[in-house]
Amino acid sequence: MSFDDTAEKVRRNVVILSSAIIIAWFLNLHVDQASKLFGVIEFESTPPIKFWGLAIVIMIYVFLRYWFDEKTRSQKNHLHSELSIIKLNVLSAYLKFEISQSFKKNKAPPSIHNFEELKNPDLLIRYENQESLSEVNIDLSIERNPESLWSGWVLPDYQLEWDKKHFSTKTGGNRYQFILSNNRRKFLELVSYMNLFLYSKSSVDFLMPILLCAISAGICIGQLVSIYLKSFN
Repeated sequence: MSFDDTAEKVRRNVVILSSAIIIAWFLNLHVDQASKLFGVIEFESTPPIKFWGLAIVIMIYVFLRYWFDEKTRSQKNHLHSELSIIKLNVLSAYLKFEISQSFKKNKAPPSIHNFEELKNPDLLIRYENQESLSEVNIDLSIERNPESLWSGWVLPDYQLEWDKKHFSTKTGGNRYQFILSNNRRKFLELVSYMNLFLYSKSSVDFLMPILLCAISAGICIGQLVSIYLKSFN
């Protein structure tokens, strides 16, 4: 195994070395077999504690080269920008859901303050006549609070369809403040990160070496602790 300095090869070194450690542990290979898998030096008479100690030292070195590489920093900045866009889309979808449920159930949305659209005389008549709301189309303009990602102001434009034949339309609506509760914020944060991890190739390219490195480092530490404890038996 050769350790190269170019950006892609630095990332590749992390993946290959950590994968070799994971495979050696999973297959329960002896030191001489594991060293052949690494392809560096054959450690036929090397004690396991020295082998795993050397493995984690090399792993840390290779990972630090990857972490402080200029391309890795660029990937981190790109992911941060991508995550901000995803959070805005998730927030917009959630506020649309709250407003839609508000019209359907004739109840104020929990995260939007003083939502007066339900007091529209046309809507009050339809609610009083118990007309069925069959479809809700909503467009939002969101202005987020600079101090908090999950609060700000929303301007809803909506079109409501009643019984598949009557329409109640509002364009250029009022501006309302929204503040999400802590539980809703945590939930939307989780959804945002899941979207980033599952649907973004750049996140996979960035996070896979980190994940593999964390697993391999845990394996090395576990092996060292196990060997140390067995020495007392």
